[in-house]
Amino acid sequence: MAQLLSKKYFGFYIRTLFFLTTVAFILYIFPREGKFRYEFQKGKPWKHELLVAPFNFPIYKSQNELAAERDSTLKNYKPYYKVVPEALTEVSEKLENRFNTEWDQLQEQDLHPDDTLKASYINAILSLTKGIYDDGIISFSEQNRLTISGTSSIVVVNQEIARPVLLSEAVTPKVAYEKMVAGARELHSLTYIDALIQNMELNNYLKANLEFDKELSEKLKTEMLQNISLTSGLIQTGEKIIDKGEVIFDQKFKILESFKRAYGERIGVSSKRNVVLGGQGLLILVLLATFFLYLFYYRRDIFDNLKDFSFILLNILLFIGLSAVAERISFIPIYILPYAMLPIVLRTFFDSRTALFANTITILLASFFADNSFEFILLQLTTGIAATFTLRDLNRRAQLFQASIIVFLVYSLMFLGLGLIQEGDVTLIYYEGFIFFAINGILMLFAYPLIYVYEKAFRYVSNVTLMELANTNHPLLRKLSENAPGTFHHCIQVSNLCQEAAIRIGANPLLAYVGSLYHDIGKSVNSVYFTENQAGQQSPHKNLQPEESAHIIIDHVKEGVKLAQKHGLPNQIINFIKTHHGFGQTKFFLYQYKQSHPEEALPNDKFSYPGPDPFTKETAILMMADSVEASSRSLESYTDETIDAQVEKIIESQLQEGRFKFAPITFAEIEIIKATFKEKLKNIYHTRIAYPEEKKEDEKHV
Repeated sequence: MAQLLSKKYFGFYIRTLFFLTTVAFILYIFPREGKFRYEFQKGKPWKHELLVAPFNFPIYKSQNELAAERDSTLKNYKPYYKVVPEALTEVSEKLENRFNTEWDQLQEQDLHPDDTLKASYINAILSLTKGIYDDGIISFSEQNRLTISGTSSIVVVNQEIARPVLLSEAVTPKVAYEKMVAGARELHSLTYIDALIQNMELNNYLKANLEFDKELSEKLKTEMLQNISLTSGLIQTGEKIIDKGEVIFDQKFKILESFKRAYGERIGVSSKRNVVLGGQGLLILVLLATFFLYLFYYRRDIFDNLKDFSFILLNILLFIGLSAVAERISFIPIYILPYAMLPIVLRTFFDSRTALFANTITILLASFFADNSFEFILLQLTTGIAATFTLRDLNRRAQLFQASIIVFLVYSLMFLGLGLIQEGDVTLIYYEGFIFFAINGILMLFAYPLIYVYEKAFRYVSNVTLMELANTNHPLLRKLSENAPGTFHHCIQVSNLCQEAAIRIGANPLLAYVGSLYHDIGKSVNSVYFTENQAGQQSPHKNLQPEESAHIIIDHVKEGVKLAQKHGLPNQIINFIKTHHGFGQTKFFLYQYKQSHPEEALPNDKFSYPGPDPFTKETAILMMADSVEASSRSLESYTDETIDAQVEKIIESQLQEGRFKFAPITFAEIEIIKATFKEKLKNIYHTRIAYPEEKKEDEKHV
C-alpha cells in the first residue's frame, strides 16, 4: 500500500513540476512592459474618464512623419567616392611609354620633331593627366546607376579633401579623353602634334579612378538619420491628455500612443518592474491552474497519463512561443499565426471540450502579445470554436482544406463586423487584415503533417490513420482473407457489432471497428486449427492432446502481436489483439483434459490466455462481441429467444469471471451493448415473427 501511495504521489509531483515549468517558461517570454489598461481607437470617442498625465513624457512622431523626415533628409544625402591614387601611376607609366614610342616613329618618318621639346611635352601631358585624375573619373555605368536612383550629386574625396560634384558635370572616360585631346593640342602648334595625339590612342588609357566609399557613405547616412528627432513636443505632469467623450483625432491619437509607449518604458526600467513581473506570474499561474483543475476533475484519464498531460502543455507552449516571436519580429503579424490549429490537433487525439478549454487558455495568454487584446480574443476564440466543430472527426485530408476555408471566412466576417462597428465606413476598414487571414488559412493546412509527426513522436493514433487501417487491402487483412477466410468473415461481423455498440455508448466507433478487424490476425498462421476455417474438414485437434491444442489456440494472440508489430500497427490496435480473450481460458480443451485426467489438479496456466483483460471501453466491447458472434454460429435455431439467451449467457459469464473489472464501463452501458448485439444478430440471421398462416401450416405437420 505504501508503495502504491508513493507511486501515486510521485506522478502528481511530476505533473506539478511540468505545470510549474510551463508557468516559468511563459513568464520568461512574456512582454516585460506593463499592459496598458486603456483601449482606444483613432476616430472614436474616448470611453474612459478624464485622463491627466501622471508624469512628463514626450510626444513621439508617427511612423508616417518619421518616414517623411527620413525621405527629406536622404534627399540631401550625397554618396562619397574616393580617388584611387594607383590608377594615376599606372596610366602615367603607360602614357609615357607610348609617347616615347610614337615620338621615335615621328623621327623615322622624317618629321624631325624638336628633341628639346620632348621632355617638356611629355611632362605637360602627364601634368594634364594628373589634373584630370585628381578631379576623378567616374565610370559611365556608375553615373547611369546614380542617375536612375535619383542622385544629383556626389562628394569626391582626394587626400582627405572632399568636394561636391554635380553628377551631370562629373568626368567620365569620354569627357576625360576630350579634355586630354583639347589640352594636348594647346601645348604646341607643330604640324606633327595632331598625328602624335591620334597615334597615342588616349582613350585606351583613361580609366575610371573613382571608387564608392561604402563605409564612409553609410556612416554619414546613419549620422544624418540619427539626427532626426523622434519627438515633436512634451506633455507635462498634470496636463490634460483627453476627456471622456472627446473624439480621438490625429493629434490626440499620437499623444495617447506616446503615453502608452512611455508608460510601458517607465514600468520596464523602474522598481515597479518586479511588481509587474509578479502580477504576470500570478495571472499565468491562475489561468493554467484552471486548466490543471479541469483535467484533474473532468478528464482524470488525461491527467493521470503523463504522456497526454505533457503533450497538451507542449502544444500550449508552442503557440505561446510563436506569439512571443510575432511580438518581437515586427514583420510577422500575429494574425497570420494559425491558432485554430491547436484545437484541431487536440480534438484529433482527445475530445472537443478539452480542445476548446486548452484553446481558450492559450488565447487568453497570447492576447498579452497582441496590440488590441479585446479584438484578438474575440477573433481567435470564435475561429477556434468554428474550427473545432467543423472538424469533429478528421478522416480525410479534404476536411482540413474545408476547415481552412471556414477559418478564413469566420476571421473575415468577424473582422468585417468589427470594422463596420469601429469605423462606420466600409472604405476605412483595414483590408490588409484579410491577406493575413488568407495566410492563416493556408498555414492551417500544416496541421496534417503536424498530426502525423505527433502520431510518431507520442505514439498516438488519429482517425486518418484508422481510416487507412480500415482498408481491407491492408497486407495483414489480405493475408488473413487468403489464409483464413472464415476468420476474416468473423472479423468483419465482429467489427460491425463493435462499431454499432461503440456509437450507442459514446465510445470511439472507428477505433472499435479497426481494432476488431485486426484482433484475430494471428489465426492466419495456423488457420486450419480454428473451426471457422475448417469448412467441413476433419479437425486436426483430434490427433492432439488437449494441452497441445490449447497451446496452438492460445498462440494466435502471440502470433497476432508479432505480425502487428512487424507491420507497424499502432499500440492502440495491438491492445485489441492482446485483450480480446484477456486472462480467459480455452474451456473446451480444459474440459477435455479434465475428463481424461480426473484425478489430477488442473494446470490452468496451460489453458489460459496471456492477457491482459480489457482496460478501455472499446476493448471491452470487442471481448463481448467476439464471444457472442462466435457462439452464435453454434445455435441450432435462430429465434429471438435463442439469440437473446445466448447473448445474456456469454456476457454474464464474462462479468462473473471479472473480465471487465479494469475497463471504464458501467452496467448500464453493458445493458446497452447487449441490446445492440441482440438487435444486430437478429438482423444478420433474419429472425422474424411467425405469421398466422405459417402457424396453421406448421400445425398440419405436427
